[in-house]
Amino acid sequence: MYFFPRFPFIDIDRIRWVCAGLKAFKHYIRENGLPDLIHAHCMNYAGILAFKISQKYGIPYVVTEHSSTITRGLVRPHQWQPMKNAAAHAAARLAVSRHFAHVLQHKYGCEWQYLPQHTGRNIQPTV
Repeated sequence: MYFFPRFPFIDIDRIRWVCAGLKAFKHYIRENGLPDLIHAHCMNYAGILAFKISQKYGIPYVVTEHSSTITRGLVRPHQWQPMKNAAAHAAARLAVSRHFAHVLQHKYGCEWQYLPQHTGRNIQPTV
């Protein structure tokens, strides 16, 4: 449920999400200290949060992109610039398939590496 109306050029949901993430991170460092690295699993929200944390605390971050919103054309034009800034400053950018890495390189204008998803030995294919 959304409590704020959608604005064509302001992503209030993302702004609130990142603010909540920064608050949660402050609580985390009070309890655990600063981490050596931050790993975000998508660029649109978590990657932007990781970028903000990195700017404030000097912690490097990596992003593994899993979201298909980019390939499905669901990213709004006004959402791209913060995502591109976060991608440009990441220590590493990883995609879950070779084709996806190629798509992300084209969209973001920076290098993405392919890192296959690992399911582990406990998950076996059914015959």
